Amino acid sequence: MMKNSIVILFLLLLSQFGYAQGRTFKVTARPWVKGQKNLPWKEYDTRTIAQLDGFKPTGKVRVNKYGSDLDAPGIGLQDFSG
Repeated sequence: MMKNSIVILFLLLLSQFGYAQGRTFKVTARPWVKGQKNLPWKEYDTRTIAQLDGFKPTGKVRVNKYGSDLDAPGIGLQDFSG
């Protein structure tokens, strides 16, 4: 009985620690499972980096319209359009 109580206490503390890092908000997304189409939409808790306790940005990063870092080193991609 005592061992089960310790496990339950640990799980409760662990879950609180994860959610203590900033407030979460809900996003709705459809799960993707290979071979299964049209699964029902689900709500998920999420957060942004800016919501994490103690986060301080180090400076501005130039990004494109998709959020990619324009100053990141390239990996040698080529145009394969033919």
